[in-house]
Amino acid sequence: MLEININNYNEMLRYEKDMDALRVLVWKVMRPDSKKEITGFSSPLEYVHRLVKFYTHEFAEDIWINNSILPDTQSRFHSSLSSIFSLFDISAQDIKQASNNQLYKNSGFWEMRKYLGRFSEVGDYVQQEGYTQIVCIGMSGCIIGEYLGLMLDKQQYPITVDHLVLERDEQGLPLFGHMPSDFVPQDKILIVDDALLEARTIPIVVDALRSKNRDIAPGLFVLDIEPGVSLAHVHPMPKLFLLEE
Repeated sequence: MLEININNYNEMLRYEKDMDALRVLVWKVMRPDSKKEITGFSSPLEYVHRLVKFYTHEFAEDIWINNSILPDTQSRFHSSLSSIFSLFDISAQDIKQASNNQLYKNSGFWEMRKYLGRFSEVGDYVQQEGYTQIVCIGMSGCIIGEYLGLMLDKQQYPITVDHLVLERDEQGLPLFGHMPSDFVPQDKILIVDDALLEARTIPIVVDALRSKNRDIAPGLFVLDIEPGVSLAHVHPMPKLFLLEE
């Protein structure tokens, strides 16, 4: 397994712009004044969940096979976004603002490139602990979780990969966690994110999961923890797995 070329800065920008597009879409869909409807879906948020799941899995497959996301995959992704962007009046300026509002400036999705060769460690951990479900947080965490799930499947350890999107305030801080309507939490869940930045996210995620299943015993896998953030912030997480350089 080769790493994504870390010197290709243009490739990094190209990937992150797509993540920013998903971020602004989630933000627009969750606005209290949003009254839009999408034919065939109970709500626009359900459509977004399907979109995030489908394309982050496609991106992860491309990275697994080709060490980069193929132009054809990105083209289909952009085509899928065009109609819903028009529906919600999302502009290029909105996407740029989403990038500016990113709490984790090091770009968790791109940070993943440094750790691809060590994901086998995470796979071993998942199997040793007996996790049966991955729940990805945020846009960067979605691709990381899908990649991990794909790797485990290749190792003959099939695992369910689901996604939770965060409703955020104007400053980008999380308020609530939202899951698809058909989400069924299992007891042994590994929460996957790019970075632990502040004290609010993990308790919000755990509360959202336990609203569906009070008996879950979640663990947490992150690539990085922001300097100055106490590990006490992962409470009530019984287990934490961190990849450090």
